[in-house]
Amino acid sequence: MRSVKVGISVQVCTLIIILICSDFHNVAADTVLGCDVGWVPGNSYCYYFENIKRVTWSQANDECSTMDAYRLRLRSGDDLNWYITSTDKLPSDGYWTALNDLPQAGSSKLGTGYWKYGSNEFPPSNVVIWNNSPDNDGVANCAGLTLQGTLEDVSCNSTQSYICETAQIQGGCKMGWLNGDTSCYWIGNSTDPQELVTWDQARQRCNDLAYKAGFIATSDLVALDTASDGTFISGELPFLTQNAILHWTGLKYKQGSWQWSTGASFSPNLVQWAVEPDNAGGLQNCATIRMNGNFSDQNCDSKHNFICMKQQDVGE
Repeated sequence: MRSVKVGISVQVCTLIIILICSDFHNVAADTVLGCDVGWVPGNSYCYYFENIKRVTWSQANDECSTMDAYRLRLRSGDDLNWYITSTDKLPSDGYWTALNDLPQAGSSKLGTGYWKYGSNEFPPSNVVIWNNSPDNDGVANCAGLTLQGTLEDVSCNSTQSYICETAQIQGGCKMGWLNGDTSCYWIGNSTDPQELVTWDQARQRCNDLAYKAGFIATSDLVALDTASDGTFISGELPFLTQNAILHWTGLKYKQGSWQWSTGASFSPNLVQWAVEPDNAGGLQNCATIRMNGNFSDQNCDSKHNFICMKQQDVGE
């Protein structure tokens, strides 16, 4: 069970309950409420509304990350209509989204002019409705969403409320874990250096996260057992981060060969290396994965985000 913050009034809670009952009253409770207490189901996602606390765009990302979730993304007209209906009477003037036109790390550009979620996910045109055309002035690089469903480009350092989202419980995976063909995945996206971990720490965190979520079996760092694993991971990573951050995998070089921490058989054709492995200084024995799906060898004591993976529990 994820941690739940308290920050909405009694009146707002009543509104949310009405929404849940009216939208889902004919569905069994264990199917409907694929969300933890304090989270609101909408389409296939769970949403947490922070209506009181105002934060910057990056802080919103960190706040959501502490709850194993991400900033709001609207993926369809249905999502937009659901948002407008759900926020009609909430005590906020708008919320951060994941939409931005920030330049890539190291670029001298002030703004790209291309608005996207994270680094590579472009939103569908029917949810991009600007209140006023974006300025593209290099300052207003982040997008907030008004209660009417229109976007406003503002400084990423300005403050407003935020909405976190995570996948509803489905298949054999728990809330906050992504549902693959036969596996569940948890992908870290923190920008807080204090939350980045070494390779060994990442393995322990995967176990802790599986226990916290209520899985029957333990979890480990991700291993590419099949081509579909690699396709799934490389497809998700660009959506979950706006920076070129690295994620630990379970791949480690020991006893003269690369091996997965899970004990799964290592198939070289499933791993696409960037330029590495070069084992610089003889110390880079653990592998990370980049946003584009390429692997890079790193010092096992360096600190990064991480990806956990576990088989779906039978009967869930």
